[in-house]
Amino acid sequence: MPSDDPKMVWALSAFREDDSLHSEHPISMDQLVRLREVITPDRNDPWYVHSYPVPLDVWPKVDEILHCGPPDPNLEYFVDGRASGD
Repeated sequence: MPSDDPKMVWALSAFREDDSLHSEHPISMDQLVRLREVITPDRNDPWYVHSYPVPLDVWPKVDEILHCGPPDPNLEYFVDGRASGD
């Protein structure tokens, strides 16, 4: 899916230990471009269509870009993109 698709959305998703979704923090296109410096997607997936884990050691930089606050150590975080349901 191309980045200019109006139905494309990105999020920082937090998952519980049982893999259920806890929360999502929306990511804008500008923020996504900046995140590439911290969480590098695969070369054939420049728009984060697949999920990419967010290691806690890079969290300060992620928070600087997304203003998402401190992480919960009991959750796992991922950056991903997908078509919105709208």
